[in-house]
Amino acid sequence: MEDLFGLVGHQIESRYAVDAVVAAGGFGVVYHATHAALGSPVAVKVLKTPDTLPEHLRGAYGEQFRAEAKIIAALQHPAIVRVLDYGVLVFANGYQAPWMALEWIDGATLAKDLDARRGAGGRSPRECIELLTPVLEALALAHAKGIAHRDIKPANLMLPALDPAFASVQGARASRSAAPRLRLLDFGIAKVVAEADGPASGQTHTASAMAAYSPRYAAPEQASGTRTGPWTDVHALGLLLTELLVDAAPYPADKMELQIQTMAARRPTPATFGVDVGAWEPVLAKALALRPAERYANAGGRGAGGPPDCSVTPHGARARARAAGGGRARGREHHGAGLQRAGRGGAPSRALALGRGGGVRGRRRHRARRLERHFARTSLHGARRAARDERDPRGQPRAAVAPRAAPRP
Repeated sequence: MEDLFGLVGHQIESRYAVDAVVAAGGFGVVYHATHAALGSPVAVKVLKTPDTLPEHLRGAYGEQFRAEAKIIAALQHPAIVRVLDYGVLVFANGYQAPWMALEWIDGATLAKDLDARRGAGGRSPRECIELLTPVLEALALAHAKGIAHRDIKPANLMLPALDPAFASVQGARASRSAAPRLRLLDFGIAKVVAEADGPASGQTHTASAMAAYSPRYAAPEQASGTRTGPWTDVHALGLLLTELLVDAAPYPADKMELQIQTMAARRPTPATFGVDVGAWEPVLAKALALRPAERYANAGGRGAGGPPDCSVTPHGARARARAAGGGRARGREHHGAGLQRAGRGGAPSRALALGRGGGVRGRRRHRARRLERHFARTSLHGARRAARDERDPRGQPRAAVAPRAAPRP
């Protein structure tokens, strides 16, 4: 891979000795480096200055990056790869390149994992939620702090390798208790969202200079160059969850077809691929809505447009869908496909996902609903019997039947 910035064999800020190029792409170059004082490995990502950035804004570009990087570095969550350091490199020709030093993680990206599994079929809903829960929680935290990632894709999700030392000490128990938990990479193109920003607050371009994205996982507003925010991450999560469920990329590889499908009215939900996921379908349809205002507001589902309460079972979700006029939902039931439960007291979280079952409380609510239906049927049956007893065999009300004539003396 090309060393675009010529940093291999040099030090950054006299703190990080750059060893090798790890990855290169449209946004910049990722290097493996060693902390000069501690000797520990770090990942250093050096970003390109956008070619579209006007010349008069390039001077303020570094300051804007520092301000946003400081906010991003303050995000503390186990699923977010920590930002250790940041700055802006200024080369001899005046070119500026922002950089971030991140904790180094041994493992493989979810993109590689998906490629290795192609053709084996999609994951079960339970597997999908167990895999994505750390990312959902991390994004809910970021969105609550006004930060949108804007580049959620399999290549930015890391499956850490199990530490061999830990495995040798813990034995077989380690493989069961330390299943890989996804880590979220690359907040380097994140957008710090103003408090007044919203999906319906105006069709304006983003104010962030780091307006980059991956076309195959882009939201319609990214493709059209309009306002982005947490709702953009919601769309990416919907694409990712669909890909995990159906074992197929959400959009075609062809560039022209990709542009058409990104803006198409028919959204790439599992039903589009001929896969029936039951109560998941309406949730994913909302997450992948063409108009940002019609999606969940953020990964925590806060505010208007939050996900419906389907926290017990798919049966509960289908019952609510029938009550809303959606008809009888057919399809395969998946055990425990309620909305992800989190927080204190077992209260259902407002997270964008169908996930763990309702537990004891959920079973109690289910039994209560069954009893209510039973008593309703019993009461209706009793009322019909009473009405039937008030009628004669000819179907006429008994009060309306003329009395029999008295016998003659």
